[in-house]
Amino acid sequence: MFNKFLISMMLLTMISCSKGNKTQDEAQQFLDAYTAQYKELSYNAAEAEWQSNTKIIEGDSTNAVATRLAREALAQFTGSTENIEKARYFLKNKDKLRSLQVRQLQKILYEAAQNPQTVEDIVKKRIKVETEQVEKLYGF
Repeated sequence: MFNKFLISMMLLTMISCSKGNKTQDEAQQFLDAYTAQYKELSYNAAEAEWQSNTKIIEGDSTNAVATRLAREALAQFTGSTENIEKARYFLKNKDKLRSLQVRQLQKILYEAAQNPQTVEDIVKKRIKVETEQVEKLYGF
């Protein structure tokens, strides 16, 4: 009888621990959505940069423009005020999150620091200058 009780208590404990809590679930939904969008934008930016670095045609700025636009889209996403606010919101309750979630949210804020939406014009200028530098470097 005691063994059945012990086994059922262990099962209940395992089930309750595996489900997580509401904060973890909401944070995971945010992280999953962020990751999917980040992967797509990051891939597009990397592909555009590859084209700029390998297919250089003198006088043709098509690749440079595509690279700049792809990097701006990634910067706009990673530095968006909405993503920053959500990451900060979840980190306020980091004691309720899994350690991996905390590290992912901190990484989101780290990425956002490079491209804050609050100074969007400066971020765009930086990306433009960096793109022009790469074009000059590999076009030489």
